[in-house]
Amino acid sequence: MGSKIRGRSVFSLHLLLKRHILTFKIALVKTAPNLTDLSISGELVQSWSDRDPSILRGYAKVISRFAKLERLNLPYSSSLGLGFDGGHWCGNAYDGPGGRAYGRSVARQTAEATEEAARIVLEQLPSIRELSIGGSTANITRHENGTASATWSWTGRMKEWTYEVWPAEEPGEEKYDADYLSLDLEESVEGSIDKGNGTLA
Repeated sequence: MGSKIRGRSVFSLHLLLKRHILTFKIALVKTAPNLTDLSISGELVQSWSDRDPSILRGYAKVISRFAKLERLNLPYSSSLGLGFDGGHWCGNAYDGPGGRAYGRSVARQTAEATEEAARIVLEQLPSIRELSIGGSTANITRHENGTASATWSWTGRMKEWTYEVWPAEEPGEEKYDADYLSLDLEESVEGSIDKGNGTLA
C-alpha cells in the first residue's frame, strides 16, 4: 500500500478474522487523512455468534478520525460482533412453508442487527452522508442536537418487508411465522426439523 491514496480517495480494507487491527487503522488515518469513501469487508470477530458491541464501537471511533469521510460500507451485520450468526447455511433449512417462515425470521434478525450496528456507528459518525451495511443503504436524518439516525427499507413495515424477502407460496402460510417469533435462530432450525418443515442435509 502506498503512502497516498489518489483519485476519489476510496480504500477497501479487508479484515479476515483479525481482532487487533485498530493500530493499523490509526496509522491509516495518518497516511490517508483525506479519505472520503471507506469499505470494510470480512469479520470483526472470531465467531459469528460472539456478542461484543464494543468491538464495532472501537472501529467506529477510529473511523471517525477520518474528518472528510462521507461514505462508509460495512459487511453484513452477522460479521460485526452483535451476536447474530446470519442464520443457517444449509439451503434445505429454508424449504417449505416452515422453512420460508424461518427465512423471514432470519431476515428480521438481520434487519434488527443492522439497525443496532447503524446506531453504534452514527454515535461516532453523525455527519456521515451515506452508510451501507451488508448491501443495505440507510436513509440518514440529522437532528438539531448534532445526532443522526437511520431508517431502512423495512422501517415501520418489518412484517411486510420479510414477506417481500421470503414470499408466501401457500395459503395460510402465516401460521408458521408464530413458531419463530420468540425463538433464537438455533432453536428455530431445530423446530423446523421437528415439524418436518425442512430437512437439513
